[in-house]
Amino acid sequence: MTEWTQIAYSSIHQHGSKIIPITTSCFDEYYELVWVGNEKGHLTSYFGPELCRYTSAKAHNTPICSLISHERGIVSLSSQNIRLMNRRGLFRWSLSDLDMIDLQCMTVVSRTSSDILVGGLQTLMLLVNIERGTVINKLVIGGTNRKKDTVVMQCGRYICCGSSTGELSLLDPSSYKELHSIEAHSGSFSDLDIRGNLILTCGFSQRNEHYLLDPLVKVFDIRTLRPLVPVPFPAGPAYVKMHPKMSTTAFVVSQNGLFHIVDMGNTTDVQLRHASTNTYFTSFCVSQSGDALALSDADGAVQLWSQKLTPCFSEFSGSLEWPNTSHVPNIRIHTDTPLNVIGMPYYREELLSSWPSHLVYDVGKVPHILDQDAISNMKMMDFVGYSIYSGNMKRNQARYYTRDKDDGIQKLIAPKFHSEKAKELVSGDMKKDSVPLYFEDEDNDSTEPFIIPKFYKLLEIKYSKFGVEDFDFGYYNNTPFSGLEIHIENSYCNSLIQLYYFIPSIRELAVAHSVSSCAQEKCLLCEIGFLFKMLSDANGQNCQATNFLRVLSASSQAISLGLIINESMEKKISFSSIIQALNRFLLEKLSDESLNTHSLNNYPSTNISPLAETNGFFSKTITFCGCGANSVRDSIIFVIDFIYPKIASGKKFSLASFSLILGASINREVQNRAWCSNCHQFRFLTTQRTVSNFPCYLNINAMAYTQDHWKYWSSKGWLPTKIGLNHHLGKVVCFQGKDIDKKVNNEGLTIYNLKGLVVEISFKNESHLVSFIHVTDKDIELKYKTSWFLFNDFLVMSVPEDHVLNFSKAWKVPAILIYEKVNYSDDLKKINFPSFDMSVLYKDCSISLKRDMQFVRHQIFTEIEKLDHNTVIGLDAEFVSMQKEEINVRSDGTRFIVRPSKLLLARVSAVRGNGELENVPFIDDYIAINEPIVDYLTEFSGIKQGDLDPITSKYTLVPLKIAYKKLRLLVTLGCKFVGHGLQKDFRIINIHVPKNQVIDTVNLFYLENRQRKLSLRFLAWYLLQDYIQQDSHDSIEDARTALLLYKKYKEFKEQGIFEEKLKEIYDLGKKYGYKPPVVGEEKHTN
Repeated sequence: MTEWTQIAYSSIHQHGSKIIPITTSCFDEYYELVWVGNEKGHLTSYFGPELCRYTSAKAHNTPICSLISHERGIVSLSSQNIRLMNRRGLFRWSLSDLDMIDLQCMTVVSRTSSDILVGGLQTLMLLVNIERGTVINKLVIGGTNRKKDTVVMQCGRYICCGSSTGELSLLDPSSYKELHSIEAHSGSFSDLDIRGNLILTCGFSQRNEHYLLDPLVKVFDIRTLRPLVPVPFPAGPAYVKMHPKMSTTAFVVSQNGLFHIVDMGNTTDVQLRHASTNTYFTSFCVSQSGDALALSDADGAVQLWSQKLTPCFSEFSGSLEWPNTSHVPNIRIHTDTPLNVIGMPYYREELLSSWPSHLVYDVGKVPHILDQDAISNMKMMDFVGYSIYSGNMKRNQARYYTRDKDDGIQKLIAPKFHSEKAKELVSGDMKKDSVPLYFEDEDNDSTEPFIIPKFYKLLEIKYSKFGVEDFDFGYYNNTPFSGLEIHIENSYCNSLIQLYYFIPSIRELAVAHSVSSCAQEKCLLCEIGFLFKMLSDANGQNCQATNFLRVLSASSQAISLGLIINESMEKKISFSSIIQALNRFLLEKLSDESLNTHSLNNYPSTNISPLAETNGFFSKTITFCGCGANSVRDSIIFVIDFIYPKIASGKKFSLASFSLILGASINREVQNRAWCSNCHQFRFLTTQRTVSNFPCYLNINAMAYTQDHWKYWSSKGWLPTKIGLNHHLGKVVCFQGKDIDKKVNNEGLTIYNLKGLVVEISFKNESHLVSFIHVTDKDIELKYKTSWFLFNDFLVMSVPEDHVLNFSKAWKVPAILIYEKVNYSDDLKKINFPSFDMSVLYKDCSISLKRDMQFVRHQIFTEIEKLDHNTVIGLDAEFVSMQKEEINVRSDGTRFIVRPSKLLLARVSAVRGNGELENVPFIDDYIAINEPIVDYLTEFSGIKQGDLDPITSKYTLVPLKIAYKKLRLLVTLGCKFVGHGLQKDFRIINIHVPKNQVIDTVNLFYLENRQRKLSLRFLAWYLLQDYIQQDSHDSIEDARTALLLYKKYKEFKEQGIFEEKLKEIYDLGKKYGYKPPVVGEEKHTN
């Protein structure tokens, strides 16, 4: 059979139903399907040469104008809407835009891109990304003076666009700029196609004031941009398509069914065919294989033509998913038939009839609760009861009873504020030596398996009038490990940061790098090193990742990868995919920054970072084509993405083991359709990966996004705590369980233990992340009876191992796993970490372009000055407001803080507290801020507009990292800091200073039973006879004053009169309102 004949016919209408014309059609490039769309917006697919109906769905409310097949599904276009539907009829996304006025056509930009270009009877064209379902660009053809519409378009070497005026535009596939323009027809385009160097067009021309189809198919050569000999077609060409394999063969079709198969190299060689129809043909398409043609008409019928009896639509078609067929057993039921002969189907999941409690609720109004006395005294008349009303409600009033709502999550009891506890302590309601209550001491009375335990709940910080410092974070943590706060944007990173902290290869490198000579201003490795040092020093006290998240949010790479989210997005997205992308980004970024060329302590010139040596796979990726061409690429892989095998649709199947999937994911052999530079065509290229080493830490992205993926994790005992890796025949083989014991004597076997996980907790369209971490400390395990700990932001508690490994509930989904190599410490000893560098303390790091030396009041440290635990430093800092405080007012008039103000360090001053240059400042740094400042707080900070701008500032201006690094070095050296209100200052600066290094005068001069802390200004007036802070605050003056107050404190202690003096201060403060009197008023003395 070599002639083109009709082999199948199908109609989308059943007998007797209303006829709806088909408007567009296309063959599927990935499956044996042909798709048609009709005038009412229905999308229908047919399978195979028999045109068996496979899918039918309502895609749009208006006619479908165009269709494109994609790997993820079918993209359909109507005049004002674009939708992506999978091949089973479920919609992935729907896109509408105000600029979608009258769309007509679309085309893929390139074979390797996920973008499509959409146009219509409007001057604006839209570039749409299929993966995300968003408009990423808007274009105009011809510039602002010659705006053109588009009725047909195809993509080849150029993007060819035909307008309603008959003009053919050739666009650059990369920049989408118009490169050439050709007048093809005097009227509108009907169809066009491009293949190789040829462009074929058909359209309308004006005859006797009417537009008729041109009797010619216009042919253009791309290379010369000149017309070639046209193809005559007297019947009027409505559709034209090039053969996908024969570069010079074209199909020309008229509306009445006449079509030619013509050789463009010899236009006299024509094969004439005729397809019969009762109306006219509305669409024509050719399969990717070139074996089949589909013609659709206004009667809603589809004709399939081919030269073969069983043509294939696609060369590399996949297997379709078909509905499961169930066999009904032949059982006869009698009155004496026992019910146990009717078997229940085998199932692995809970049945639909097993409704969880959070989905079962009562409906309707709760009935009125009647008084028992009224019921007992009721008199009945017919069917109506009467009783005397004894309530206190007015006439025609009744109470409205409501049911208590249960959201499926156990409610958390917020702890009391520190200020409330202090009041109870003074009033005697709380004993000073009472045992503190912790979160895990609360009863967990949940027995319902579908209710999420309270320790998984998304935590919330409450604010009092004293700010976030008044919140009792200690209530949520009874461990030596510090939690992280959540009131900061992008704090979803907390779970991954906590996990990284317990990875020695990352922690030790980051901490060492943070005190090296790195000069990069926005270095994530430095910032995470500062954070890790703070977590280490805090010893269970709460911390916050403010500075790290601030630098991350400013990263252009993180923004382009979609890793930066705002508050409005937090409750609308799933964090699992984002945290896995962040995991990959951070490891690669930290590895690059550890090779920072600006550092004076450069690593060996191997271009392999210390992080890559301990956490990366050294791999070779081999890509080869069937033509024999191949390529090899070396790379370092930090994260292994899980690749799950497809679960068979049959009743009986066995899940692949964790080790089998891990081994396949490491080796990663895939096939992708791509361009082969050797055979110059798109082919399926095979990619294989081989690795040459096993790192200290194995980092895995779980990639569990679908129900089939979750089936693996929900299987009991599927996740192993110990795995083994080995090389065999150039590939990685993974072992678990008893298989490891059999391979113990194998010298090449590398054993790993599960170190930690990041898990997503999802419930009612809200999600957040927690981490489980295995702590290898025998003392900790002995105290807490387990070595596993849960980190839910600032909630830290011990959990049993079986709780960690249990993923049987759908609201708990794994995101990231890290395995630790046994005896990893031997490999870490070989790493050369950067050396400790103190040079920043002895340098002038100002970046101000107009610094005035008369405003420089500090004298930088010299290298002969000794810095150790005996060094005393007076410290004070000033801040500016980046975000105002948000306050809500309740109905009773009381106010509560929704979000506290966001402050940022603007100036820090440090004064020598001992030595030859006592009271001389050595740091007086203003901080350069590029972000918008809401309020300079000049009255309290002394900072004015322009003081923090490198172009206009007259002061010593440094980046935040330099100022922070100086303080970090002083803390590391053991220096003692004296100041007034240092706890709040250190919190905003985002640094933790051990208690034995902090001397806070606000606590030295404090009486608990008075419940009031004294200001620096009042203490300076009374104890030092000095009026400070008259016009504005000066951090150098405040730091010196704090040092003098500390000396006064020591004097009073030596004389034994401190308690007497402190009482005297409070008594006098009460008289003056705890404010110094105006200048000139006589001071009251006893």
